[in-house]
Amino acid sequence: MKIDKTGLFGVILILVGLIVYATSSLDQLVMMITWPLLSGSSEGKAVLFMMLIGSFLILNSLINTNRFLAPVNEKTTEYSPDGKKFLKWTILIILLTCLVGLLIEFSIRFKYGVSPLTIFVSTNPTSTTTSPMHTHVFKSVFGHIADTMGGLVPENVHTGGSLYPEVIPGVTSYS
Repeated sequence: MKIDKTGLFGVILILVGLIVYATSSLDQLVMMITWPLLSGSSEGKAVLFMMLIGSFLILNSLINTNRFLAPVNEKTTEYSPDGKKFLKWTILIILLTCLVGLLIEFSIRFKYGVSPLTIFVSTNPTSTTTSPMHTHVFKSVFGHIADTMGGLVPENVHTGGSLYPEVIPGVTSYS
């Protein structure tokens, strides 16, 4: 299995992410660097960002250099030789995700009679904030999944669990 420089950079990003996850020595530096990219930063967000980007870089490297994955490369090149179709699909998915997030934000506010321009605070069992300009609705869903896996997320990483029942209709438990 060959891996090019892109894949090697992906491996390095994943290793740095694991080091940040396991220790606290690089937290401040990594959060300072990732702050502009992530609209604010926390240890969990920075680790997820590095792991995700690293994984995509490794996957890209494997698709481009591995004979076993050559059919994937051929199919994608055949579908969109210049990559514009993938770019259009990516933009569409991002816009739809943003729209769904905004709809959830406004539905929470409508449910409680809160102004759309007000930061919503959910306090049970711990406080979590969300707003249309810096939403945590998706964080609460992924955080709930991570919390239910048990021990996956360190105690100092806030997962937004108290917002989860507001995001998913009909959910009443906070665990």
